[in-house]
Amino acid sequence: MPFAGMAFAPDGSLLLAEVDDTECLISTPVCTRGGKIWRLPPDGSGPVPLEGGPDLFGHHGTDLLDASGGVIVARTGYHTLAISTDGYTWSEVAPGG
Repeated sequence: MPFAGMAFAPDGSLLLAEVDDTECLISTPVCTRGGKIWRLPPDGSGPVPLEGGPDLFGHHGTDLLDASGGVIVARTGYHTLAISTDGYTWSEVAPGG
């Protein structure tokens, strides 16, 4: 699973951003990719797709999922983000907009 970021949810779950790099090559200077979020529960069971999670999108080589100050941030477009404080409910925002 190629991934581009991770964050812990308050319940102890690990959220992983899986990305689709099939069209990105080392020789391609500009490349965008989509992705989705997987949840790895704290009980040790296997990863499952995060229901209701935002679709991810961003430049090759950038983190699409990160956490800072109690807020989980997912990159969803060139100028849009989705934010969450619990890892389950997400709000779409456009910084500076």
